[in-house]
Amino acid sequence: MEWQLQVLDVSIVDTLSHLEALLRQCHSLQRELLRLRREAPPPPSHVPERAIAALTRHMEEMRQAWTVLGEIIGDLTTSIRRLSDKHYAERRIGFDRRRALE
Repeated sequence: MEWQLQVLDVSIVDTLSHLEALLRQCHSLQRELLRLRREAPPPPSHVPERAIAALTRHMEEMRQAWTVLGEIIGDLTTSIRRLSDKHYAERRIGFDRRRALE
């Protein structure tokens, strides 16, 4: 049980770090959009290619962070479900005991 709780704790920390990464990317997108608005109020009829590239790069980074976050949440869900799985807990205890004897 202790090992399962440690895994959950690490998963929560991973989740928070990926949420923070998504938040940073949102801030970067917002800064880029604000920069565009300051450059040419009212909004330009043509957005510079470098701005489009920067926005696209930020969105791709957000998509990657979102994908990893989804995987972490899936692992976290599985770990939480295993807390009530006595068969899994018994196998885990046996594994921990064997490891301690090595």
